[in-house]
Amino acid sequence: MKKFSKLALVAIVPRKKDWKILQKQHWYRIPVKSAPKITTKIKYIAFYLPRIFDEDKFSVKYYAQVKKIKIVKRIELLPDEKEHNRASDDYYKLIISELRRLPKPIVSKHWRRITFIPTTLSRLFSAEEINDLWCTSPIEEILYKKMKREKIPAERQFFVYETKTPYCLDFAIFCRDGKLNVECNGDEYHSQKKTKSKTAKEIMI
Repeated sequence: MKKFSKLALVAIVPRKKDWKILQKQHWYRIPVKSAPKITTKIKYIAFYLPRIFDEDKFSVKYYAQVKKIKIVKRIELLPDEKEHNRASDDYYKLIISELRRLPKPIVSKHWRRITFIPTTLSRLFSAEEINDLWCTSPIEEILYKKMKREKIPAERQFFVYETKTPYCLDFAIFCRDGKLNVECNGDEYHSQKKTKSKTAKEIMI
């Protein structure tokens, strides 16, 4: 496998304390319960910085090579937080190389919630903005490239909440007169009996 096709993960740095750990101790933690499926296979990890990081907020500027992954209790990672409600939970501890700066920052053009983005090293080096990082279905890739070419500002894998229940939209488009949700469900999705029935009802509505 060529270097730039290797699996990578973009992960949020929720606290400045965690950023210091990355810089000085060279490890990152992911709850086993909510970890992306590719976690144990990634070779590189990059870091999305949220609002608390001032001038660096809403961007990905740094990445590192993943050297080793093991499962430990949260309390072992953060012994000073023994009262935390997940202190006894299992976490992946990703031991990483020193942080490296990406050739160019990857910014988010629209404010959004981001926790993890499965991607590749190649996309980390070529992405112009956050939406370029997603590795999704072929039909989504085709549509995204066409929308980008037509300068349609679509947000990929965008989460919305309905009565506290999260829903992930394939594409969220913010128009002057309203907001649009675009779903790209291919033949495999629509071949399921339950989905056919659901889709029919949605069309009727």
